[in-house]
Amino acid sequence: MSGKSKFIIKRKVFALHFADDHELAGAEVKCRALPMAEFVKVAGLARLQDIASPDAEDIEEVIGLLDLFAEYLVEWNLAEDDGSDVPATAEGVKSLGLDVVMPMIAEWFTASSIHMNKDAPARVQRTKAGEVIDPDAGLIASLDMEALTGEAVPA
Repeated sequence: MSGKSKFIIKRKVFALHFADDHELAGAEVKCRALPMAEFVKVAGLARLQDIASPDAEDIEEVIGLLDLFAEYLVEWNLAEDDGSDVPATAEGVKSLGLDVVMPMIAEWFTASSIHMNKDAPARVQRTKAGEVIDPDAGLIASLDMEALTGEAVPA
């Protein structure tokens, strides 16, 4: 296509939001949207949340998921107890507990999913943990913690 101007694809960056009563309320996390191939890979890893005793292969998949999240992580405002910044890198992601990282990953996946399905407003209404969402308006779905943990979350 020589001679024609190129159409530049603008990759979405999502600001992940957590409900006011969520443990991560106040965390500011920005991630680039998942491309389709990575979205399918992450969707396939959803089964890991139901595994009580992960094997070596499951653990490798979790490590891969953490690396993938770090690759698309743009920035965050996380700090250690001593006030030092947690770097927005693979090392920083892996320095956190799964109780912190997995809700972020689920939120990121939800945001990417909603963006891909933005023409289906019936699906994009309200999660148990958060607000109404419209990715193009800059709002991102809060994580459905009940689905992730199996525990009831107050509405």
